[in-house]
Amino acid sequence: MRPSVHAFGAATLVLTLLAGCGTTVRPHITTGEPDLPFGSPPRDRLGPPLAPDREEARDANPMVDQVCRVHSMRSGWIATRYAESTLNCPKSTDPEDPYTTAIIERYTQKQIGETMVVCADQPVPRDWVREYNRDVSATCPGARVSEGSSTVMVIRRVSRAR
Repeated sequence: MRPSVHAFGAATLVLTLLAGCGTTVRPHITTGEPDLPFGSPPRDRLGPPLAPDREEARDANPMVDQVCRVHSMRSGWIATRYAESTLNCPKSTDPEDPYTTAIIERYTQKQIGETMVVCADQPVPRDWVREYNRDVSATCPGARVSEGSSTVMVIRRVSRAR
């Protein structure tokens, strides 16, 4: 009888250890705010606000700039349209693509759930997803996309960088 008790105890120990491996505990966070997705932290924990009244701050100090397309894209910024050069940018070698300036907008300050219409040749940033919205009437002349493809895309912020 003694060997079976030891075997049973050893088997129980091994099974308990194996069951615990890879187990992840994820607490459920509820906010009580109906306009936020389930599991989102309360608004006061989303990060520092830009200003007491965010709508007013967005109009007073837009987060938009212009850069030459030959330069690398700044971290935290994305192209929303292209324009013919108003800066001292090098001339394009492609006569059918005179758009040498990128109009860029900062995306890192956007809140979870906000959307942006950006040029379709831009990579979707981390913590953002592409939304397939065919009702967008905007265009981005100069975007490097395949023939017949939309030149813009809609992206939506889904989480904050950790």
